[in-house]
Amino acid sequence: MVTPETVAAYVLPFVALAGVAWWLQRRRPGGVRGFLAYLVPRRVVRHRSTWVDLQVLVANRLVLPFVGILGAAATASVAWLSAAGLEALAPGARGVLPGEHPAVSVGFTVALALAYDFATWVVHWAHHRIPRLWALHKLHHSAEVLSPLTAFRHHPGYELDSELVDAALVGPFLGASFFLLGGPTDALTLFGVHVVFVAFQLLGAGLRHSHMWLSYGPWASRLVISPAMHQIHHSADPRHHDRNFGEVFAIWDWMFGTLYVPAEPEELTFGLGEPQEHTSLWRAWIEPVREALSPPRRPVETA
Repeated sequence: MVTPETVAAYVLPFVALAGVAWWLQRRRPGGVRGFLAYLVPRRVVRHRSTWVDLQVLVANRLVLPFVGILGAAATASVAWLSAAGLEALAPGARGVLPGEHPAVSVGFTVALALAYDFATWVVHWAHHRIPRLWALHKLHHSAEVLSPLTAFRHHPGYELDSELVDAALVGPFLGASFFLLGGPTDALTLFGVHVVFVAFQLLGAGLRHSHMWLSYGPWASRLVISPAMHQIHHSADPRHHDRNFGEVFAIWDWMFGTLYVPAEPEELTFGLGEPQEHTSLWRAWIEPVREALSPPRRPVETA
């Protein structure tokens, strides 16, 4: 869900890492003006795609809190039902794990991150492979330039689907955890944010939607999705299509054969490779729904 905190979590690391990259490249023009030109290139700021990003971000702020409330309620309900079911099946196993033990706390923190990340991978994969769902998700991929705002360029329908998948996949995990730990527990956090996702942001996740290439190398990129790998995911080149669905961890793409680790920087063109249909907020919200609800096209019969 889009909140000021999530926006800051993307934008602040983006600015900080861009500052480091700009400082290291001494051949670039110096001063504040030079840094701003590197941070926000004029071609990106003035592009119509960036302005659609901004419109979608602001408009989603009005509706996504309700989607988040629905999703939280659904996840809590599934977790409660899962815990109740385990209680009925094996009452003696309740609270067998010491929730206060540091190792258990760390294990729960890592497992929760994996559960949420797998749910994110599943909903992302499904929205690429199922045509009616792709109609919603293609708004995100229609961005012709990438900026930190593009991270929030999602149709509300996609966000609703994400919440429901979280409830279906993460809810049972939470229910089982609460049952085994004897009650609700909290993951380890830093400044109120899950430590795994804080670390991911500090590694440069804010550059995922940007013009700045950052790869983690051939080995680490098989564990964690680098900004370069996500930029590959946005590429209009057909050989990059349906690759790197992961958000944080690359293990799901490795397991299901959708991992693409670039060996070196690649020249990328973003967008759908077709006429732009999301030219305004109205079209960005309405066109996906119209397409998702349209009857499927019949194949053309040939003699």
